[in-house]
Amino acid sequence: MESITKYKSVPVPVDQENIIPSLIQQIKKDFALQGYPIDDFGVEPVQFFNLLYSKTQEFIESDFPALLNILYRIDISERKVSSRLSVSESDTAKVLIELIVEREIQKINLRNRFNR
Repeated sequence: MESITKYKSVPVPVDQENIIPSLIQQIKKDFALQGYPIDDFGVEPVQFFNLLYSKTQEFIESDFPALLNILYRIDISERKVSSRLSVSESDTAKVLIELIVEREIQKINLRNRFNR
């Protein structure tokens, strides 16, 4: 799969940068649980998000129902996807990655709060 460069920095709020390794692991886990592992071979975080962009774009073009299943697994509703896509100027893959990042950060923060 050809890597598409869409990200020059990691799409994570500055105050959440400390959880980037956990975020990447969580995203990889959720994709793998649906049978779609992301082979990143230990690349830098920015490169990981470019791989994720490529993978997401591939799903959009060839297997959108599988992508919806992954989003469901991550706990992102179709309604939220539709709503965000209807008001966004960004391309579809970037919008979906923003939703994935937002939800995964929420899950990580919630887990960290209860593990203290």
